[in-house]
Amino acid sequence: MVLLVNHLAFHWIPFALVWLALAKNQERWDSIGVDWSWFVKHGLWFSGLIVLLIGMAFLMPGALYEGELPKRSQTIFMAPVSTSERLFVIFGALTAGVTEEGVFRGFAFTRLGRVIRNPWLVLPITVVAFLFIHGTPRNLEGLITYTAAGMAFGVPFILMKLRRLEILVLIHFLFDSSMVLAP
Repeated sequence: MVLLVNHLAFHWIPFALVWLALAKNQERWDSIGVDWSWFVKHGLWFSGLIVLLIGMAFLMPGALYEGELPKRSQTIFMAPVSTSERLFVIFGALTAGVTEEGVFRGFAFTRLGRVIRNPWLVLPITVVAFLFIHGTPRNLEGLITYTAAGMAFGVPFILMKLRRLEILVLIHFLFDSSMVLAP
């Protein structure tokens, strides 16, 4: 339960603040590079994907462990083991895809870009913020992983001229939700 509350607080509160800032300035979401109607247009595809992932969340524990579930994954740090953990991963992946891309790529890039004209100079700032929302790096591997992830989502946003954030939301969701398949 604590994990769920933390997850919601660290993701949805900043996202709500972005929404309030946009509303206060009478700006639309497309001003930060996202078109929510794109998700509606592709709703059937997304629904099918989510149903597939939920199905995998129910099937994977039995397929992988055939009996008593281990207390934690033996292969990947923090990988889900039980069905409920796998369902939480799906929810968390959707939350992270929408909120992290909206806050760290869309809002941060476009707003910092008003002060720092070169998006390549904005990138390290957003990467550091992205790094710390995932917690203080406990080791070099964690530091490298989240730095690389921040770069992997930031660079395409720059190359797409700070547009089409919805594609990064989808990729982020798919990447995070792939943990449902982890042993």
